[in-house]
Amino acid sequence: MKARVLAGADVLKIVDLLRREGREVIAPFCGRGRDTYFDIVTDANRADIQIHLPNPYYRRSDLCFRTLNAC
Repeated sequence: MKARVLAGADVLKIVDLLRREGREVIAPFCGRGRDTYFDIVTDANRADIQIHLPNPYYRRSDLCFRTLNAC
């Protein structure tokens, strides 16, 4: 599946706003290879946040297979 990557500046604005309000923010980070893990956002790791969103204009392959199998 193709994905879009959010602009880092936009993500950090949201994270900073939530942290300023006193909330604890948990976000996804890249691990080794393609691994992703969730951790509490701190000043030391806030620039390493990785959020990927699916492309809404790209048809999901698993839906295509379900459609073909249903016929």
